[in-house]
Amino acid sequence: MHTDRFDFELVAVEEASTFSRDVTAAVTNTSDDTANDVSISLDIAAGGDHVQTVDVDVGDLEPGETREITYTLSVSPTQGVALMAQGADLDLTIMADGETEQTEGTLDV
Repeated sequence: MHTDRFDFELVAVEEASTFSRDVTAAVTNTSDDTANDVSISLDIAAGGDHVQTVDVDVGDLEPGETREITYTLSVSPTQGVALMAQGADLDLTIMADGETEQTEGTLDV
């Protein structure tokens, strides 16, 4: 997933239990300037129903710098079935230097 100044990619999705996954993602500053006070908000939905919001403060990212974040996605059995059948819909918001960038994508779980 890409915004004007950032790349966001999933590095690993590992089964933690039947209805949870340990997710590692990486955010890279693709601009020529330092990105200050970077924060990420990732809204995860399945079948149109909100599942979880992940909020992470990343800090400052130098040009070309990549930082990994890890979180556990835990869902109910109903959400788990929807995620396995349809994947996750992701709404990504990245804030840096007082500006907001957004993009959307999907994740197979």
